[in-house]
Amino acid sequence: MHLLFFFLLLFTAKTASQREAIFTKCSSDLYTSSSSYEFEVRQILAKTIASTPQSPLYYSYLSMIGAFGFAQCRPDADRTTCETCLLYSSSKLAAPGGGRSNASSDDCGQSMSAAVYQDLCILRYSNRKFSFQEFEILVGIIPNEIQSANPVDFIRRVVELMVHIAWEASMTTSTKFAVGEVDVGDAQNQKIYGMVWCAWYASSQDCFQCLLSTVPRLPYTRRGGRFFQSSCFLRFEVYIFFDQNLLEKNDSPELSVPDVGTKNDSVSAGGKGDSSLKS
Repeated sequence: MHLLFFFLLLFTAKTASQREAIFTKCSSDLYTSSSSYEFEVRQILAKTIASTPQSPLYYSYLSMIGAFGFAQCRPDADRTTCETCLLYSSSKLAAPGGGRSNASSDDCGQSMSAAVYQDLCILRYSNRKFSFQEFEILVGIIPNEIQSANPVDFIRRVVELMVHIAWEASMTTSTKFAVGEVDVGDAQNQKIYGMVWCAWYASSQDCFQCLLSTVPRLPYTRRGGRFFQSSCFLRFEVYIFFDQNLLEKNDSPELSVPDVGTKNDSVSAGGKGDSSLKS
């Protein structure tokens, strides 16, 4: 009995860790310990982490003499989740006691510029202003382990869903975030759920361009996946991973979705809702 409980606990912990994505991007240039730049970075990280959860739009951008900081949380996270996510990201940006040699494999140590991407938040600092020209930089891909049973039809449905909500997110200027669902078309009446999200500094056009350029690169042969770019994020699954109320709240006007050469059944989408996240 105790052995069975141990294996169940181990399986639960492993499954939970697989759901959480975290990617770090670190520059090879290092700043000097106890320098003025280190002081500025620590000040900026502390202030962005404190201010972002309190912001109505869940983002913060700060600058000092030679350092720039940016933080953003997903609109469907609550304040506590936002703060927890950013605090954990911050722990990956500064390795105590020295540079990259003293950092773990996914820490950035004393890099001149660094970024941490999670499912629920982004935290960055740099010695240069942030530019949307970085949108083509791939951060990471996490495919679902299960193969699609009917890949041709599945791909068609996912593509149109993701293009649909990409267009909606780009037109939702306050959050640049959208979710949607579409029928899988199987006997079990399953659905495909999609979510897209852009960094706040991206214009509507840049947001749509980033998302649209990423759609063909999603892991369509699998029944779900996540794709992180520097300035946008896409995810689709055959289970719901956000609050279902988001599908019922659509603050955006009806839009004409660009033709992607496919015909879709029962696509619905929604914007930001005042709800908590489901992981």
